[in-house]
Amino acid sequence: MSLKMDVQHYISAGFPALYVTTHEEMRAESEIREAAKAIDRSLWIWSSTRGWVDKTNVADDKEGRKIKTSNPMHALECIEKETRSELPQDAVYVLRDFHPYLASADVVRKLRDLFVFCKGTGRTMIFESPVLRIPIELEKDVHAIEFALPTKDELGTILQMVVESVGEKRAKVGDRSKLLEATRGLTWNEAENTISLALVKHKALDDAAIQTVMREKANVIKKTGILEFFEPRVSLDSVGGLNELKAWTRKRKKAFSDQAREYGLPYSRGVLLVGVQGCGKSLTAKATAAEFQIPLLRFDVGRVFKSLVGESESSMRSALAIADAISPCVLWLDEMEKGLSGLQSSGQTDGGVSARVFGTFLTWMSERTTPVYVLATCNDIDKIPPELQRKGRFDEIFFVDLPHELERRDIFEIGLKEVNREPKKFNLELLAREADLFSGAEVKEAIISGMFDAFDKGEEVNSDYILDAIRNTTPLAKSQAGPIGKLRDRALDAKWRSATTIVDRAATARRIAVPKN
Repeated sequence: MSLKMDVQHYISAGFPALYVTTHEEMRAESEIREAAKAIDRSLWIWSSTRGWVDKTNVADDKEGRKIKTSNPMHALECIEKETRSELPQDAVYVLRDFHPYLASADVVRKLRDLFVFCKGTGRTMIFESPVLRIPIELEKDVHAIEFALPTKDELGTILQMVVESVGEKRAKVGDRSKLLEATRGLTWNEAENTISLALVKHKALDDAAIQTVMREKANVIKKTGILEFFEPRVSLDSVGGLNELKAWTRKRKKAFSDQAREYGLPYSRGVLLVGVQGCGKSLTAKATAAEFQIPLLRFDVGRVFKSLVGESESSMRSALAIADAISPCVLWLDEMEKGLSGLQSSGQTDGGVSARVFGTFLTWMSERTTPVYVLATCNDIDKIPPELQRKGRFDEIFFVDLPHELERRDIFEIGLKEVNREPKKFNLELLAREADLFSGAEVKEAIISGMFDAFDKGEEVNSDYILDAIRNTTPLAKSQAGPIGKLRDRALDAKWRSATTIVDRAATARRIAVPKN
């Protein structure tokens, strides 16, 4: 439902106060004006720099009658007064960026009194701010509304405006649909500026312009401090082993198609990868986005938590709103347990903030209807709440184990190709056998270490140099045999799905001895 209809319904129902979270004042106020007009209300907007301005029948760039006041308490008193010199009765009152004043006890008390007055006289106040910050005293009286980012149709309108501003002959549009997909997740102004920049740089809205739009969007998303836009440069073929996981993932690719909707399939919800460090979980996330040919957003849950009351919850909602707007996309939560580390003691340590943030995420996981594929990785599942592990949150939980010998051979082959070496010149079978209990990351590091040694001696790297590196390395599976052994036992007990074809799990389990207490 649009903001216009939301506001119209709430005003008609007699809500005294609404809180619209948005960075897009002009676009939001345009819809609020339409909502007020539909029910025969005037619209007045207050800011600390301009005071009250009548915007009932005035264009966005014009101003009507004014009441000069920069004082927030006086601004609120104007709503309560009924003289001709003050505000009219049947009106909607928008207060821009009022959240800093909500820290004042006097302002909060005045608002509580004013809400009773507004309820009895049919007035409606709307707070408008880029951050949601409602004091606990006002939570029961103020209804929060999030203003959605522009839809694909609205982005099409922006594109047409830019094209018309320079002339269709000078602004040739290539793949219109692909260009609009590239701008999803941007605000109206961001989309307009980014498309204009791409047009200035490339003189046409072609494939090169789309790449510029994608890079600019990456910078915009990075400014959130929570989400990071990745351009996947690896494929599933770059992931050694994990054949079961890769086959399962390739089947989910089709779930984003219109044919899947016609067939009755829902969007794939995503996957949780649990396993040993350095065994390809993060690499799989990047490769999955490339396989699906959709954007990859890395979500740092730890950065959600802010110092001010209400900001953490607002940050979580904002990040999820961006993911919904950009969808279809892969939302990657790397080492998710670290972001949820304070959840169990939330009530005693942070006033329940972590629990509320997690609740917001959990609700979104269950109720989202957008094609956001959540790919979470985890090294210690004991720190992941049980409600996040159940079916319905994710399509599947995979256990990513240490690579067996055949997989290590594949990883050596892939790693050598990445450093521009011909794998046929190396004894891959011997290297794979000697690298027993090595993770994928440790295999690739052995190649690099061998290259450093060879380079130091002015020689070309060969199997012997890499073998020396292997023999001088103690893999994590040996130095941390206890925790890794327990994790593998947990995977067997929980019957998590194996990411690889099981050929020697029992043998590997025997080699990783769990210390006796």
